[in-house]
Amino acid sequence: MYTMKIIDDTEISARAGDICAQFEMGKKYDFGTGVKKSIAQAIYWYRKAAFQGHEVAQYNLNIIFLEGPKRFRNKKAAFYWVQKSAKGYYHDGVLALGWHYLNGIGIRKNIEKAIFWYKKSANYHEPKAYFSLGVIYYKFKKFRSALFWLKKAMQSNHPKAYYYLGRMYFYGCGVKRNLDKAKEYLLRAQELNFKRANRLLNSSGFLNAFMK
Repeated sequence: MYTMKIIDDTEISARAGDICAQFEMGKKYDFGTGVKKSIAQAIYWYRKAAFQGHEVAQYNLNIIFLEGPKRFRNKKAAFYWVQKSAKGYYHDGVLALGWHYLNGIGIRKNIEKAIFWYKKSANYHEPKAYFSLGVIYYKFKKFRSALFWLKKAMQSNHPKAYYYLGRMYFYGCGVKRNLDKAKEYLLRAQELNFKRANRLLNSSGFLNAFMK
């Protein structure tokens, strides 16, 4: 009875236009908390809050339209809402918008805009943004910038950052080739269960380099 009273009070406030109550109703239906789970109802209430500028509701709509049941998936809608969330400076939304631009999800791929939003995310000290920036610069052979961002990601114990740093020192990409450092970074990536590090450590090229 107590749970139902809380839900009733929340819904009354939500229907009266309370933005926080609308968001809470969206969460209840999204996760099935005290009510039967309903993604359609979650979208309904999240939208109510999102149109009033609730950045987390906007971000949660992005997640539903990307990863929810197939009949609700809509990449353009996902981009629309994550852009709103990011422009409201919700940190997860800022990071996700960089990902959308990097991969061309719901919008044309745009590396410059991806970098722009990842740098904003990096201002929130987000390791995933550090890593993404590092990989972007690595792939464009801007190794000095790649090294800067990958080292920041490494300081947050990002396993893939150790792997890419290992590659840079193994192949001498923007740094003097250093097999010992390469091995150190790759072993750390391996300890953190990043399988590609294992493959490089056991490759003939890597093993032969240590036999010279």
